Amino acid sequence: FELLDALPANGLAIVNMDSAPIAEGAMPSHCRTIGYGVANANTHYRAEQIDYAPSQTTFSILAQDTVREGYATHLAGRGNILNITAALAIAEHMGVSIEARRRGVKQIEQVEHRLSMRCSGGITILDDAYNSNPTGARMALEVLGGFETEGARYVVTPGFVEMGAKQYENNRAFGVDIAQSKADRVYVVNEVNREAICEGLLEGGYSEDRITAVASFSEAMAELQPRLKVGDVVLYHNGSVITCDSVVRYSDRQMSCYGNVIIKKDDTYIYGDRAEYSRDEGRARVYSPLIKVYNGNSTLYTYNLLFDTENNIGEFYGGGTFTNGTNL
Repeated sequence: FELLDALPANGLAIVNMDSAPIAEGAMPSHCRTIGYGVANANTHYRAEQIDYAPSQTTFSILAQDTVREGYATHLAGRGNILNITAALAIAEHMGVSIEARRRGVKQIEQVEHRLSMRCSGGITILDDAYNSNPTGARMALEVLGGFETEGARYVVTPGFVEMGAKQYENNRAFGVDIAQSKADRVYVVNEVNREAICEGLLEGGYSEDRITAVASFSEAMAELQPRLKVGDVVLYHNGSVITCDSVVRYSDRQMSCYGNVIIKKDDTYIYGDRAEYSRDEGRARVYSPLIKVYNGNSTLYTYNLLFDTENNIGEFYGGGTFTNGTNL
């Protein structure tokens, strides 16, 4: 707690009481401390009555034995609500009116592919494609389970990758988490984590006839599409995306990506400095002094790469080094 100890006597400490190490530690006594949380009831500010709907998340704040209702945000997930609760505690301390606080929360925009919500044809999509960690995945499943709907709930996921020795166990635990959620059907994408996820699903009591194994997200969509009806909710976890520091869009079908480019399709990761992507061709050309392509236990280092995003096929030229496990 060095940062808290360094506060002056007239300082203010805003602390996350949902963090066990912080909640169990000794709070500073020389300055004012305000605790906030979602799960921990022993705190000054607590978000409660959290309800998820296609257009927004609504919640209340319990502060000093007073319930303050009427908060709504476009964000979903316990972690996002936790951060908003911290901001509300600071805002009240600074004298911001409750009307301005509500308005500010309402104006926060979603971050695309980070548990963003959208509704199409009466079907709600929870897009968590950027997420590839166990904590975030549990949060996404919590949102799926807490969603107000009379329709079915679906999960489409390839699991977690690049976790080394912990990969199998983390994916098995993920399968258990899915089984204990309210998901009606699971689409396990690709073979890399299939055994681990399915083992966890069955261990968690999930019936085998509700598990569908597919080779790609495209195949998952082809299988899922005929089932979908109004009111259904689909969670896409760890899907197909391109991330970078900056992008130039020439149209909605063609763009140039610059800086720390990462292309992720199913269980394939491609790292480079720059990429040219054409949606019409379904191809991305990647540029870098050294390009890294990672897929399961296999890694390719090369200098020029053309990647077919539809069929998950890469063409490299100019030489390269390929490793598979301990084989070079």
